[in-house]
Amino acid sequence: VCSSDLVTELLGRGPFLAPQALAEGLVDGLLYRDEVYDQARKEAGQDATLLYLQRYQRTQSLSDLPRRLGSSVQGIAPGQHERFVATIYAHGAIRHGRSGRGGPGGGGMGSDTVAAALRTAGADDGARAVVLRVNSPGGSYTASDVIWREVVRLRAAGKPVVVSMGDVAASGGYFISAPADVIVVQPGTITGSIGVFMGKPVLRDLFGRAGVTTDAITDGAGAASATMFSSSRPFSEAEWTRINEWLDAVYADFTEKVASGRRMSADRVHELARGRVWTGADAIANGLADEAGGLREAEAIARKRAGLPADAPVRVFPRLGPLDQFRPAESSEARPAARAQLGAGALAALFADGWGPAWRFAAAAGLPPYGPLTLPGTWTIS
Repeated sequence: VCSSDLVTELLGRGPFLAPQALAEGLVDGLLYRDEVYDQARKEAGQDATLLYLQRYQRTQSLSDLPRRLGSSVQGIAPGQHERFVATIYAHGAIRHGRSGRGGPGGGGMGSDTVAAALRTAGADDGARAVVLRVNSPGGSYTASDVIWREVVRLRAAGKPVVVSMGDVAASGGYFISAPADVIVVQPGTITGSIGVFMGKPVLRDLFGRAGVTTDAITDGAGAASATMFSSSRPFSEAEWTRINEWLDAVYADFTEKVASGRRMSADRVHELARGRVWTGADAIANGLADEAGGLREAEAIARKRAGLPADAPVRVFPRLGPLDQFRPAESSEARPAARAQLGAGALAALFADGWGPAWRFAAAAGLPPYGPLTLPGTWTIS
């Protein structure tokens, strides 16, 4: 609770970076998604069920079926009959939300989509290692940070992560690759570009030539801040100063996380950074990558790191079937259901959880018992 005068004063000084917002009391903490979920579980209890908000009021949640049906599905280990390498594709400019095709900038890599795929691979006991295939020029810093966090969590959980770089893995594309155990790169891959930039188009003269006028309505001390990113005027000197402060903070965080992931000193990363772009061969020579090769070589390294045989299968994540998306997900935290050989009672219970009301049809059709993929968003097979 604060006074209206303080709110007006804060509006006049905003917008803020996250640490500044914390210092001003605008937020209560700075946590990644998984840390927020951990806190929620502590308050609600470890046996609480995570549900999307629109499903919260359902009286018969399908995600509760295994508990209601008794112990027939207890002790089933997901993926226990197969051990494999999970391959996740991270293609396109990095943005918030879901991955997709089309649009003015072409296809994009959504942080929600890629992060959910990484979490699913981490939760599947059959996925003993992950190959992250990166082909991206970068994009949103905060969206990149979301994906970076999930790569770090995978490594912390003991699952090897091997990055295979395609044509380009620069800026945010390199950021999400840096914490991997091994980075495999083609000799000609455009990589590095450890840096950050910001700007905006100023369309005032273009609008004027087209006979289009624009107006802005602001009030009080926050007037300048409210129109800071307006395309109808350039940045003021004070706004440029603030933007440079933001860029310095983001650049420092970028280099610090690269240094941690690549086991380098911050000074050494700074020598290699400053927005410079390297070929894959130069990246290896300077410690920004580890091995030369393509996707096949990355998969071989992942198998070796995970202690898998040389012919261990590779599975693309998310794993899609013909009826995926048939049932909306209950939660993005849903663990992949078991695919082990089960007794008739347990099989029925598992189908009930995986397929819901359609479990009899799924069983009669011989469909896999784990049901549609329980991840948010629309997934496109390319």
